[in-house]
Amino acid sequence: MSSRPQPIVLAPPVFRRIGEQLFVGLAAEDRMGESTKIPAQWQTFMSGPYQRIRHKLQQPPVGISLPGTTAEDFVYLCAAQVSRFEATPAGLTEITLAPSDYAIFTHQGHVSALPSTYRAIWHDWLPTSGRVPKRAASLEHHDASFDPRTGLGGITVWIALETNQTLPD
Repeated sequence: MSSRPQPIVLAPPVFRRIGEQLFVGLAAEDRMGESTKIPAQWQTFMSGPYQRIRHKLQQPPVGISLPGTTAEDFVYLCAAQVSRFEATPAGLTEITLAPSDYAIFTHQGHVSALPSTYRAIWHDWLPTSGRVPKRAASLEHHDASFDPRTGLGGITVWIALETNQTLPD
């Protein structure tokens, strides 16, 4: 019996151009395939630091993956989008994401299956899409149906694309 994850079929992405975004979050370095620390990071973030962030937008928190120094490394932030930076609590990180074009994918299933969605995006969709990913942050947006107690509900994965490509209407 193989321990390989089951391949998934992605629904076609939605494409959006988004302006500058500001976030305040709890950052931790991680490695691809070894992201078992992320649930505890979310628990820590939501149990205190999140409530102290000023100027939060009225939307659920966001997971942000920033490229690391190697292809296997990344920095993960549990973050709140903010309208401006002010009196950021100690231990939290401010990041500004430049305007970008995104391919937005719907994740189906439990939050623990997100790595399978990322694999499908990077290994199946991107190589055949004609699109070029930007070396930039990817985002995990949770919608109002997401239940952090069960790990089920709506999540979309946003992958930044090079801007020299025309987005479909």
